[in-house]
Amino acid sequence: MFKMKKILISSMLAFTSIAVQANSVGQHDLIDAATAAQYGFDLQGLTWVGGLEVKGLSQGLAWDENFADTRYATAEEVKALLAGADLNFIDQVIANSGFEVRELQYGASKRDLTGVSKCTTDGSISFGGSLCTLKKDYNFAIDRAESWASEQYNAVPLLIVNTDYVKPKEAWEWNEYTEVSEADGAQLDMSGLTWMRFKTIAHMSSKEIKEALADGGSLSDWRWATAAEVSALLKSDHDREFEKVFLGTDTAGFSHLYYAGVEVNAAECSPLAEDTTRQSVDTSCAVNFSAQDGYSGYRMLNMHFEFMRFLFLGNSNIASVALVRK
Repeated sequence: MFKMKKILISSMLAFTSIAVQANSVGQHDLIDAATAAQYGFDLQGLTWVGGLEVKGLSQGLAWDENFADTRYATAEEVKALLAGADLNFIDQVIANSGFEVRELQYGASKRDLTGVSKCTTDGSISFGGSLCTLKKDYNFAIDRAESWASEQYNAVPLLIVNTDYVKPKEAWEWNEYTEVSEADGAQLDMSGLTWMRFKTIAHMSSKEIKEALADGGSLSDWRWATAAEVSALLKSDHDREFEKVFLGTDTAGFSHLYYAGVEVNAAECSPLAEDTTRQSVDTSCAVNFSAQDGYSGYRMLNMHFEFMRFLFLGNSNIASVALVRK
């Protein structure tokens, strides 16, 4: 009984220790500053996530909400971290002696690995769409950075906590809204506009929506959102806030988002397109959402938008319409 009580007390103290260090999102296990300083690892006054929490997770961090308040360390920060370090003690510092650290990963410009990752401070080594990886076999030398992890299980993504991160509203907090703007607390690029939430007109058919948008209609003070406005909105999504704001707790979701109007052309569907050939009267621009995160929709809009018939029944959960207030 005494042993069990002792174990429980120890567990509670350990949890409290982590909770004290926690931020507004995850209960992060952090690299201990005193241990790092003891062995010459320069944390630069930053808050680094410990290796035990992120071991082998680099490919799964893209849309993990538990790490929404973190970013990858830069080449400059990694160089400073290791410059005066005794690498014989890297396991104790980075992984709290929990495992052998074989690889360190850093440098991604975004958490979903888009853009170019600069791996050296002078930019002499960089990789597009991948993490920079330092390997124990090369003594973690930054001028030997590679673009892939050969020992993923013992690889550690070097993450830094954004201490000024503000957690977005939860999905349920948006349920009662019929329209949303940045003034309502949405941390999305809304181009200074007020947007209609997708379920607000879910009961209407496409024909009814078109009639309502016309002069004198019930939605005549609304208009279709343009490709540029939708693109900016989707691009700004992080930790699936787009889904929370526009769908709330309605997990049924949707498969397509219509925008830009009807009888459209390619130039109206994508900021990158030039073709001005008009489509038929019931055809709209559409983005196919295989997943409901905005950034994937942004990539689709700019790489593979679709012309689709703007014909659907309300309450079908098949499609939604991007509308903004005039």
